[in-house]
Amino acid sequence: MSTRPADGASAVLEIDLGAILANWRSLAARHPAGAVAGVVKADAYGLGAKEVAPALYAAGCRHFFTAHLEEALALRPLVPGAMLGVLNGLLAGTEHCYRAHAITPVLGSLGEIALWRAEATRAGTALEAILHIDTGMSRLGLTDTDVAALAADSSLLEGIALRYVMTHLVSAECQGDPLNERQRERFDALAARLPPAPRSVANSSGIFLGPRFASDLARPGAALYGEVTYTKPHTPGIGQFLTVAGANFKTSGVPETGPVGIKSPFGIPWSWRGQSVLVTRGYITSPAAFICPA
Repeated sequence: MSTRPADGASAVLEIDLGAILANWRSLAARHPAGAVAGVVKADAYGLGAKEVAPALYAAGCRHFFTAHLEEALALRPLVPGAMLGVLNGLLAGTEHCYRAHAITPVLGSLGEIALWRAEATRAGTALEAILHIDTGMSRLGLTDTDVAALAADSSLLEGIALRYVMTHLVSAECQGDPLNERQRERFDALAARLPPAPRSVANSSGIFLGPRFASDLARPGAALYGEVTYTKPHTPGIGQFLTVAGANFKTSGVPETGPVGIKSPFGIPWSWRGQSVLVTRGYITSPAAFICPA
């Protein structure tokens, strides 16, 4: 395949879907305890969800996650029968759309649970959902108090079929961080208070924390696209998939002293200077495009 810029384009970015699939297979091999999803939020991290998701589906992936409902709706015809979860939760007024298109909401509050329970009542059937428990991210998810309320009143989950109960690791990139173990223990304790359901723990880097963090479903996103941890940038089995070609590229070593870019906007660690590679490209896109540890 040619990487020569065509039709006057100053640069061409080529995406190797085969490499993404190889990454997914490698992650699946590292997580034999359960399935491995494909997180394709933000247009598959900017790479084109309408190309990435069907390729993963053809390779055998049957669990997908997006951030927003609109993303899931666009992918639904491309991954028939697969679980398609929306991480950002359930907005009032969208319940029927989730049900009509067999999209699974990730519920992170008692209010969202009430909305989905009411939709199940209207439909006259149980509806699938994923419960998200916050164990330390402090972003989305049920609190300890919310879980206690659900444990005290089983009717709050009436009509909701729990597909998974999940949490999100904060510091899986740092394999020695004790927060990982504290989150795992907290999740186990809170999930045990809910009706029995499959569990989902590991994100991309969580898969590399070992069998204690394995569960019924892992949810890699960044690792599919070549990024795993900051502490292990060259993780075995995870490959890169991008080729960039164009005019006016310059590759050079990062200077041991002196600025990088206009007004020196880039905070390059001093430990990197003199042993890193800097890739820049001309004017307009003048700041450094990539900074890669050598």
